[in-house]
Parts: sequence; C-alpha cells; structure tokens
Amino acid sequence: MLRPSSAAISAATALIVGNPLIGFICGYLYTRLFLQGAFVRSYHGSLRETIQEVLSKPDHSVSPPIGEPSVPSEQDRESAQRILDAVPADKASDVLPTLARLATEYEALRSAMPFGIERTLRMRGVAARMKWLGLAAVPFVRQLSQSASPGERLAALKFLQMKFDPAYIDWLAERIVKEAVFIGYQAASALQARAQAAGRLEAQQIKTAVRKMLEGDAADDRANINISSQIGHVGAPERSVYCMTKHAMEGLTKAAAIEFAPRIRVNTVAPTFVDTPMTQPFFENEHFRNWVFDRIPMGRLLQGEQVAAAVLYPASPAVAMITGTSLRIDGGWTA
Repeated sequence: MLRPSSAAISAATALIVGNPLIGFICGYLYTRLFLQGAFVRSYHGSLRETIQEVLSKPDHSVSPPIGEPSVPSEQDRESAQRILDAVPADKASDVLPTLARLATEYEALRSAMPFGIERTLRMRGVAARMKWLGLAAVPFVRQLSQSASPGERLAALKFLQMKFDPAYIDWLAERIVKEAVFIGYQAASALQARAQAAGRLEAQQIKTAVRKMLEGDAADDRANINISSQIGHVGAPERSVYCMTKHAMEGLTKAAAIEFAPRIRVNTVAPTFVDTPMTQPFFENEHFRNWVFDRIPMGRLLQGEQVAAAVLYPASPAVAMITGTSLRIDGGWTA
C-alpha cells in the first residue's frame, strides 16, 4: 500500500479545512451584499416616499402685503426639515433628481403658458416645492447659482430664502435686473427679508449692492409700475380718503419718474372696478351697481387678467420713452 506523500497530505488537509472556510466567507459576503442592497433600497424608498408626501401637500402660503417680502412660513420650515431629516449628510445629492424635475417644470410653465394669474400661481407652486428641498440641498447653492437653467437658478434663490448666505448678496442683487420678473421678485424678497433681520452693517451691504446694480449698465430700461385707480383722476362721493390716496399715488409717480430717470421708468396703471370676490358683494346693492355702470360707457367690469395685460404694456422695453404717466383702463369712466 502506497503511503501518501507529505505534499498530498497537506493538500488534502487544506481542502478539508479550506472548503468550509471558503463557504463561510462566500456566505458572509453574499449575506452582507444582500442586506446592504436591502438597506439601500429601503433608504431610497423611504426618501422617495418622504419627498413625495411633502411635495404633494398644497401650498397654503398667501401672497404678502404689497411692499412686503415673500418669506418662508412655519409650514415651509417644517416641510424642509422633514426632508432634511430623511437625507443623511453624505447623501444630499439624492435630492437633485427631484430638484431637476421641478426646474424643468418651472421652465415649461414659463414658456408654454400665457401671461396671467394662473401662470403666476402655477409657478409659485413649483417655487414653494423647491423651497421645501432647500435645507437638504444647501450644499448645491453654488452649483445651481452658476447654472444656465433659469429653473435651477430659481431653486438657488429659494434655498437662500430658507437659509441666507451673505456671500450671495451681490449675486442676488444681480438677479433683480438680469432675470425675468418672477425670479427677480424672489431675489428682491430674499434681500428685503434679510435686510429687515440683519445687523446694520449687513443691511447696508445689501442696500449698496442693490443700488450698484440698479445704477449699472445691466439695469437699462427698468420699469416701476404703481397700481392706482380711475379715482386718482376724478372725484367720487363718500370716497374722500380713497380719492386722496390715489391722487397722491399719481403725484408720487410723476415725481419719481423725474427723480429716477433715465435708468428707471415710473408709471401707473389706473383700473376701474375689477370683478373679484371682494367687489362682488358691493354689486348686490342695486343703487351702487347702477351708480358704477352708469359711469362706464363699455358697460362691464374689468377682469383681473385685463389688469395684468395692461401692466405688461408699460413694463415692455418697446415703450422705453414712456414715463411719468398713467394708463387708465376704466372702460371710459374718465373720458
């Protein structure tokens, strides 16, 4: 009987010991990969669900009073915090695909929808959802602010409304004069809100940046449009204070047109009564209804969309020599 060599005994021993060890290692690695994949799938599923749940909520914010900035509400901060809590610090980029979809949606609305209240409301809804991603996406503000996409630059603005960074003061001031009106308004809101809350030095820095931008070459043909009224041109019974304030608006417009020329044109749009939920109860009074319609040769009330369309006229660069005047859309009341 042949005696096995030492080498054969060593090989056999290695196989007997090694096979279970290799099996154990393979089993361990497989289990680890499986569990890791399950955790990753669970994380991404949870993040998607959180984002979808937060972004599906209606935006209950209301337009701020005239002259006041648009600032994040308590609901905005709660929604943004929920998304931030769902995203680990090293995975902030996981919100970027959702952000890209919102940027594309904004650009589609801006290019496809006609000017009007519905278009503005739809764009506001997109901007609100961008804002809710703001705390989680703060690391990408620089990248978004340098983007060629208007939608991504809007996102950067909304993030800065949620978490202001003084390093972007000049960039925000630049947006006021270089972007479309909707984005310019968001930039102005971010700066105005910060100026009201900041210390004296930072507030002065904001004012200086805005003034520099308004006086620069990029600010050619900027238009300021005040909303006045037909009552700013005539008198009316039982409306002394209203007449006084609207006449004052017309006077302020004329003075400001001279003071701000040649960089900024200043005009007013002076509508008659507009058919809105606020005014409709007034017309249930037959005496008041007759008094109004007897003074409007066109025989009907103004619609909100018609006011918006009238504002576009003095805002257009096509009328770059019109300043200090009032566009009356009163159906002939003051004729």
